[in-house]
Amino acid sequence: DVPQPGRHNLENAAAAVLIAVELGLEPAAVATLLARFPGVSRRFELIGVTASGIRVVDDYAHNGEKLRAAIATAQVGAERVLAVFQPHGFGPARFLRPELAEMMPRLLRPQDRLCYAEIFYAGGTVARDLSSRMLAEDLPARLACGYAPGHPAVVEWVRGLARPGDTVLLMGARDPELPVLARAVFSALQPPA
Repeated sequence: DVPQPGRHNLENAAAAVLIAVELGLEPAAVATLLARFPGVSRRFELIGVTASGIRVVDDYAHNGEKLRAAIATAQVGAERVLAVFQPHGFGPARFLRPELAEMMPRLLRPQDRLCYAEIFYAGGTVARDLSSRMLAEDLPARLACGYAPGHPAVVEWVRGLARPGDTVLLMGARDPELPVLARAVFSALQPPA
């Protein structure tokens, strides 16, 4: 019994169980502890569910395999996923670009939507010759991929598209403001007080 959703979490739990049993822990004790494991911050972390049934999730996904796992997990039980991905640097975005262009059209269902938030720049002398707008333009027009030049634009993109039953999935790494963004998105989807 694993509280965290997703096949990748089941695989991680199975590996942890095997190691624990190999180290001499009793299987029953391991099962009890595993069922109580609260998860890790920003790994499919549920921010909340709005009164209208929109689920907002924050995830540290930042490479192809992690993006695939997070989106596939979000799709389970969701009528539609609104996925936002903020690449974490120009070098990583450049490296990931061909994989994103190939993976996203196969991974996203017709009803799902994707928005690329602008690349997080942490400083340095890296070439800034790529933008998330270019990543969005790499995708087929049928995906209607969005582009957000900043976090306020992410909030507006989600607010403009979200409807009851959706899962909003915010993904990215290194930017310390991403958890703040996830909470801002959740707040923006709540009815006015």
